[in-house]
Amino acid sequence: AGAGGSSSSGSSGGAGAAATGPVVATDLAYEDYEASAGECANSDGAYAGAVWLSLDPRTGDLHPYPFVVAQRLEAAFGDGGGDAGGRRRAVALTGLGSCFEGAAVEMGGGEPPLQRTSRGKRDVRRVEVFAGCPVISLDVAQGRTWRIVDYPVPGVTQERVIKVSGAELVGFDGGDACAAWSRERIDTIARGDAAGLVALWEWCRDPDTKDPDSLPMESWGIYSEEQNGSIDSAFREGKHDVPVCIGIRNYDIVFCGADAAKQVDRTLNKRRYVRRRLLSPDERDAVFRAAAEAFAASSTDAAYGECAVCCADFAETPMVPFLILPECGHSFHCACIQEIADRKDPCPLCRTDVDWDAALRASMGPLTDDGSE
Repeated sequence: AGAGGSSSSGSSGGAGAAATGPVVATDLAYEDYEASAGECANSDGAYAGAVWLSLDPRTGDLHPYPFVVAQRLEAAFGDGGGDAGGRRRAVALTGLGSCFEGAAVEMGGGEPPLQRTSRGKRDVRRVEVFAGCPVISLDVAQGRTWRIVDYPVPGVTQERVIKVSGAELVGFDGGDACAAWSRERIDTIARGDAAGLVALWEWCRDPDTKDPDSLPMESWGIYSEEQNGSIDSAFREGKHDVPVCIGIRNYDIVFCGADAAKQVDRTLNKRRYVRRRLLSPDERDAVFRAAAEAFAASSTDAAYGECAVCCADFAETPMVPFLILPECGHSFHCACIQEIADRKDPCPLCRTDVDWDAALRASMGPLTDDGSE
């Protein structure tokens, strides 16, 4: 189903304030944090700056450090992080605000940064931000406390996301970075318009992939014509994201770079890749027409029923994948039933036990432009 992930917008001024936001996945290994600051120099104008984040060990929320704190940490990082012997050093945050009095961030020594106070400790990370993608994410896991981890583990880790602003980045002029993000998008739009091409926005059917560019055509689904138009209008207007409603689910399409985005569900903490593909007007019309014709040609009675959750007719939402439960025959939009499926609950109508994984794998959806489901 075209389901996305979760986030909430906003930014934090300090280590104690909540801040999460829609973002793009980035896996971070601690060796990256020990790299020379010289390796972070602009490459073809792509590098925008760095943000310093801490993870609340009690709630698992990410918090960006304010600029004055990030500036001090960045200066220490630029000096190599550790002491003259390469050993770990503590960077005191005293004098940078009442909530940072008595706090220090340890860095260097081949280990990721760590903030310590008299009350405890929390993980810290330095994350580079690149033009065209002012959003980042980290994988976290809950044990005795919440910790940042290097790699995602299904069923164990969660993705925490945050949107960064120029006020939190160090190593750049905020206005210049925002302009760089915009220029990449503007150039892409101009090239497409000059070639007479139009945009088709597609969502990735595989929510777990780490390499969407390697996926075949049949791994991509399409939005309705109306939704496609709304998404591309927001992209052209330079917006950071645009809301989309699918069944009972609300998503944000969060733009990243010149031809990509993420579909983010803030409620269920789900996300998947989205791409912008340029086609001729006739080619795009053929994609939408093929999807509608494929639905009309369906021989299943359920195709002419309605979703038992949102009560919308499947015929009125042909681009939205739906499923039929083999155990009882009840049918739902995949997006609408996702939360129940995640909990492994029985059918909400008849309470029959259901193999939700199998049902979702067999879900019916619109055809892609090459005729694959």
